[in-house]
Amino acid sequence: MKLSNRTIASLINRNENKGTKVSIYIPTHPKSNGPNVQEDKTRFKNAIQEIKNHTDKHDETITNILYELNDILKQTEFWFHQSAGLAVIADNKGVETIKLPIEVTESTKVGSEFVLSPLILAQSMNRSYYVLDINLSNPRLFIADTTTMTRIEPLDLKSMKEMMESDYESNDQFHTPRGNRKSTPMYHGHGGSEDHKWEEEQIYLQYVAKNMQSHLRLPDMPLILSGDKQRVAQFMPMLTHKNITSKKLYGNHQHLNETQLHDLTYNIILDSVQKEIKESIKQRRVSRKLIKGWTDISSALNRKAVEKLYLPMLRNTIDSVKSGYKSRYLIDANSQIASLEKWVKDTINQGGKIQAIPVTQSGEVLPRAEIRF
Repeated sequence: MKLSNRTIASLINRNENKGTKVSIYIPTHPKSNGPNVQEDKTRFKNAIQEIKNHTDKHDETITNILYELNDILKQTEFWFHQSAGLAVIADNKGVETIKLPIEVTESTKVGSEFVLSPLILAQSMNRSYYVLDINLSNPRLFIADTTTMTRIEPLDLKSMKEMMESDYESNDQFHTPRGNRKSTPMYHGHGGSEDHKWEEEQIYLQYVAKNMQSHLRLPDMPLILSGDKQRVAQFMPMLTHKNITSKKLYGNHQHLNETQLHDLTYNIILDSVQKEIKESIKQRRVSRKLIKGWTDISSALNRKAVEKLYLPMLRNTIDSVKSGYKSRYLIDANSQIASLEKWVKDTINQGGKIQAIPVTQSGEVLPRAEIRF
């Protein structure tokens, strides 16, 4: 299953069914190799063993779940394609595996209901976004979230060289120096000067921007620009897309595939989410619709007044399994899981939303809530 609000709603509905339910959360390696895969499988094997040690061996549901979990353990290809975390949710209806955009603390729970708060907290950090790789030979546009990236096809864009050669053939804007029809076409009136090269590039970037704009169909979705720093600066004013991230991915990345590009943009979008959350909390504080602390929020939940619950379960960690990532985020919900489940369930039942927020530098872990009245 893909992490989404629809998936979470489906699992909440399945919670109503009677029977034993299993919830497993483990951190995994996005950059998979032999040792990483073995470590992830060992974590999962430990979760299986914990279920065996603390459940009734005669429970038919548990027997069936363990059979399916062991089958997953044997699927080598599955373990070579992981994200930052993995949730495995199981009951008598089957076993669901869900890749998570954020690392999670290890947790294995067996009970009458699924443990869904880590899943919901992870989804609160999940954002879809565009990546536009700006270069002169193969401009590319991708759509991604914090677990996957897909190239948008077809764009049918010419390279700068192809466009100049095409324009020469149609006697438009560019020309080739006399006596050498195979040499690089040049802009009319400027010869081979630096000004001429700059104008050629400007015309090509305008061509790219015009074509890309028609594919940027979701104006509120964040857009990360990738490419040479000067070229990105030239290109930005040509776009009308209103949500371009402040952080860019500078450098030549046209040789990278989707997975490699996703690795580089992952933290840019998470940082953008953090900035968005901080601004939201600031606005609510000014409007005096923000309350703080367990006691006041419990009271607001009792009167069904919580619009959005901000839970400080997100922290930076230097011992993350996500080797190679500059920023390391971890949802650390295991120690308060019983309380969290109740709060999250009550908030969702009254139509509210959940948002993971960072633990402050001082270590403050008090939750906040936006109230309706």
